[in-house]
Amino acid sequence: MNTNSAIRLLAALTVLAGVTTAQAQITPLERFSDVSFDGSGLGNGAGGPDQYEETDSLTASFNEALSGFAVNVEPSDATNEGSWSVTQNSSIDDYGVSAMLAQSATVATDFGSPGIFNASEFDFSFTVVSTVDAELTGAVNGSSSLGAPDFARVSFKRDNVTLFSTSFGHAFPFQVTLEPGREYQLQVIVKGEAEFNASSFSSADAVLTLAEAPADSDGDGVTDDLDNCTLVFNPDQRDTNGDGIGNDCDADLNGDCTVNFGDVVLLKAAFTPRPYDADADFDGDGLVGFSDVAFMLSTFFNGANPGPGPSGAPNACTP
Repeated sequence: MNTNSAIRLLAALTVLAGVTTAQAQITPLERFSDVSFDGSGLGNGAGGPDQYEETDSLTASFNEALSGFAVNVEPSDATNEGSWSVTQNSSIDDYGVSAMLAQSATVATDFGSPGIFNASEFDFSFTVVSTVDAELTGAVNGSSSLGAPDFARVSFKRDNVTLFSTSFGHAFPFQVTLEPGREYQLQVIVKGEAEFNASSFSSADAVLTLAEAPADSDGDGVTDDLDNCTLVFNPDQRDTNGDGIGNDCDADLNGDCTVNFGDVVLLKAAFTPRPYDADADFDGDGLVGFSDVAFMLSTFFNGANPGPGPSGAPNACTP
């Protein structure tokens, strides 16, 4: 078996086994997710209660919720209490990023200055393996001014230059073409502050969706919509008769879009050592030999697909 035949056999086995050869579009670089709560003047502990969770995993989903209620029992005849909730649900996969963040807090007091400070942040940097269109959708609920008691923001950068930010008044949806060799960053932040007799609420949702790459069923690096043999590994796309169907899957020598006895006659006429006919050299080994005969017969007796192809490229046999 020559090298080309071995490669074709391996690719065919891969297709039959259902092994995917698609390459992930997103290549993660850095990720930081956190949720935090800090309370002052609540409870009996010095400084008040606090909670914190984070991850820098590039692929793991982060689903965290911090919530609670605290009361300062001294003096016993006064009200000094607060409640809080801060959440994040974020995930990353090959073709998309999702982050949903929210916080809320309420303080009731008759004295002093209790305060609740919530924060949730999602920060993700990545590259893409090929040019791909993407859309950013989402919503924000809260002030766009940093330091406001109910801050919320979604921003998207390329090479550290802001392309989209709700703080700049940009509106969803946002379409962008992502290119390899550039670094992209999606950042979603909510913060909240409640002091004295006050409450705070803010939220921010963002979903970045990349268009999925067309399928490449045979794993030859040519997507099915352009591949002149969608089920045969043929990265060179060799097509000597120019009919849009590659030689590796085109035993139709007379051009009638079927493989029949007429094609057998033409193959016999081209069999080595007769004058070389490139159209009859299906495997491209420079000879019209027994491997080409075997391929024609396999096509000839294939009731499911007795013709050439299939080809995803424009071709003479597909209207």
